[in-house]
Amino acid sequence: MIYLGNGKSVNTEFWEFLKTRGDYIFLRETAELICTKQKLVNRCIKPSKVSINIRNRSPRKVITPRKYFLVRELFKDYMEERKYNDAKKRELISKFNRQLGYKIKDLRRSLNYEEDEE
Repeated sequence: MIYLGNGKSVNTEFWEFLKTRGDYIFLRETAELICTKQKLVNRCIKPSKVSINIRNRSPRKVITPRKYFLVRELFKDYMEERKYNDAKKRELISKFNRQLGYKIKDLRRSLNYEEDEE
């Protein structure tokens, strides 16, 4: 087991597999590991997005800074391990919030799809 931080651990084999999947897939799946699907779906990155609610759910909250920075640090460690140059690191970090937002949007979309089927 590998300890990720914030009380979260993951199987070593799964962690190594996740690191082979690609930059943004690693980022999105790491966010899900740290925050869990159920909580991440009801989060946002910017305080201005808090007003967007999900039916039958509590109001959205901003992702906690501790979890946000943990995901960010794990992503930075991932980039260091892959020996990316500074330009590549800057490019990936500049899209960090966008990619995290895409993950939340995908989870919300799948939640809405599941509710529509019921």
